[in-house]
Amino acid sequence: MKLCTLIIAIYTTDNCTIHALVTLLIINIIRLITSQLALQLLNLNLAVQVEQKCSNVLGIKVQPTDISIAHRIPKGKHDRSRPIMVRFNSRRIRDFVYSARRKLHGSGISGIYINEHLTKHNDHLFAACRNLRKERKIHSTWTWHGITYLKKLQNSRAVKIMNDDDLLKVSN
Repeated sequence: MKLCTLIIAIYTTDNCTIHALVTLLIINIIRLITSQLALQLLNLNLAVQVEQKCSNVLGIKVQPTDISIAHRIPKGKHDRSRPIMVRFNSRRIRDFVYSARRKLHGSGISGIYINEHLTKHNDHLFAACRNLRKERKIHSTWTWHGITYLKKLQNSRAVKIMNDDDLLKVSN
C-alpha cells in the first residue's frame, strides 16, 4: 500500500468516526457524593438530570425525547467525578447545548463542563492548540463538530486544524 493511499484511508476513517461522534457531548458535573444510595439514584436519572441542567443552568428546553441515552463513563486521570456521556437524537439540540456552554464562563456557576467527544487524533490536535494558547502564541482555539479551529489574532480568520502539518504552519 502506498503512503498516499494510507494517509487517505486514515483521513477517511477519522472523518467517519467524527461523523458518528457528532451527536455526543461529554458533561462533567463536579460535586461530592458521600452516600452510596445517593450515587445509585444519581445514575438512575442521568437523562432527567441532563434535561434539568440544560433548562436551569443553560436556559435551553430539552425534552425527554431529545436525549437518546445518557450514561457515566470512567474517570480520567484528572477527573474528580465520572463524566456523563450524552447522545442527543438531534444534532440541532446538541448544537444548542454545546453553544450555550459559553453562558457558564461568566455566570459564577462552577463545576460544570461541556465538551465534545473527540477522536484520539483530534484530541491530540486540540491539546496541542490549547498548549499554544497557554504559551500565548495564538489568540483562541475551540472545537466544533469534532474539528479543531484556532485564531492566531483576535481579528484574524479561523483556521481549521486537520493534522500536525496545519499546526506547524500556524505555530511558525
